[in-house]
Amino acid sequence: MAIKREDVAVADRLRDLIDLVAGSLDDPEGDGATLARAAGFSRDHLDRLLSAATGETPVALRRRLLLERAAWRLRDGASASEAGTEAGYGSLAAFSRAFTRAHGVAPSTFAASGRPVELDAPNGVHVLGPAGLTVPGPRRGGAAPRPSAGPGAPGPPTGSSSRAVPAPSAVLRRPAPAPRDLTERMVLHHLARVGELLDAAAPLSREDLARPLRPGFVACGFEGEEASAGLMAERLVFTLEVWVAAILGEPAPEPGPSPSPADATAAAAIAGRAASGPGALLADRSVPDHAELRARFDRAGRAFSAIARRVRDEDAWDDGFVDALCEPPQAFTLGGVLSHVLTYGAVRREMLASVLRELGAEVPSSGDPIEWEAGR
Repeated sequence: MAIKREDVAVADRLRDLIDLVAGSLDDPEGDGATLARAAGFSRDHLDRLLSAATGETPVALRRRLLLERAAWRLRDGASASEAGTEAGYGSLAAFSRAFTRAHGVAPSTFAASGRPVELDAPNGVHVLGPAGLTVPGPRRGGAAPRPSAGPGAPGPPTGSSSRAVPAPSAVLRRPAPAPRDLTERMVLHHLARVGELLDAAAPLSREDLARPLRPGFVACGFEGEEASAGLMAERLVFTLEVWVAAILGEPAPEPGPSPSPADATAAAAIAGRAASGPGALLADRSVPDHAELRARFDRAGRAFSAIARRVRDEDAWDDGFVDALCEPPQAFTLGGVLSHVLTYGAVRREMLASVLRELGAEVPSSGDPIEWEAGR
């Protein structure tokens, strides 16, 4: 199902409201009316909005988070009086009653009780340490976690509604076509980063791309030196091509076009240094034009991504294959190859980014996966 722009806007707005509640924890005036004014809604509208999205009103969510934070503070050595004051209670007696009702033990015995800090909640939003907050993301199969406070923890208050609550992943975070695990995140980020660097290099002349600005730089030992931006870009693409071919049992990729004099100078710097394996073919590659390199990258990137998904889905990390492109042929595991490509690819691509900036190219991002994911 296609994601609508208005759905993204609603999801982001609701996440902003969660942040608003979390940001009010230290405000002694942070009641429902104050939160509604800060959000730009009437109190009734804010209550309906957050209740539908999270299963809790803003006041109930804030109260629970304060009691969870108090539990963190008690576990870290704070006194019941300190924790109660920070949670906004006017007296120790009032705090003790509320804390005992929620956590099942008195504040004075909580630290030694071994009970969890998190309280039962319909939405997975919890305090993480004295200052953090967790919000659940998508889960495979579309289910969102419904956290429990653990054995013996108090259930929902008497008379509370048992109606189903929408999965928080649908409303508290930017919607995504499918949840992404670490494998998918790393592969997609690597491919996105390489793609933007290839595009950033496109306006540069072939002479600039062949300039040996990083003499002695070796990303991967058996592939030899790669001193120029052109050679780094070529290897980022060719590494994908040659390992895809090795895994699928396809013929070795064909060498690129005949190099220009400037390309030949750069290629000569690494000729003969790659001893064996897929990297040995790299010395014969030149710097093709951007359209060709981009087309090759798009094909190889799609194939590599599909391989990574298959390995993950089939739990085939330890499955082996014999790479006939090596002299002599060598055995590898699929998990080892994927790790190799992403590890050395990260080193190479960020060195390429620094060289491109030195050459005056406009590199559009920092390459940080956190920023990349936030922008998706």
